[in-house]
Amino acid sequence: MRRILDRSRVEALCGPTTVYHIISEILPWVFFLITVIVLAVFWGRIPQRIPTNTDFSGQVTDWSDKSSLIWLGAVYCIINLALWITGYFPGTWNNGIRVGSVGRRRNKVSNYPLTRDMLCDLRISMSLIFSGLLLWTA
Repeated sequence: MRRILDRSRVEALCGPTTVYHIISEILPWVFFLITVIVLAVFWGRIPQRIPTNTDFSGQVTDWSDKSSLIWLGAVYCIINLALWITGYFPGTWNNGIRVGSVGRRRNKVSNYPLTRDMLCDLRISMSLIFSGLLLWTA
C-alpha cells in the first residue's frame, strides 16, 4: 500500500508538495469527522422525519427518515476517499499530455501542477458542501 501511495511519482509530474497540498488532504477528513461527531451528539434531537427537497418558494416537497443522513454521510466519505486516492495517480487525470512526454519538452509548461491544485480545491469545496448539507438538513 505504501508503494501505491508514493508521493515521489506525483512530485515528478506535478512539482513539490506544498503546505496547501497537505492541508487539502487533511482538511476534508477533519470536516468529515467534525460532521460525524456533531451528528452523533445531536442525533437524539433530530426529528424522525427531515425535509429533503424544497421548491423555489421554500415549501418542503419531500420528506425522509433521519436515517437518510447516514447514507448521505456514506456518500460523502466515498467521494472524499475517491478524490484522495485520485491525487496519487496523476496519469489517470487525462489532461491531454502523455505521461512519458512531459520531461522531453523543455519550453512547454506542464498542466499537471494546475490539475493537482484544481483537485485540491475540489476536495476542500466538496467537503464544505457535504458538511454543510448534512448539518443543515439535520
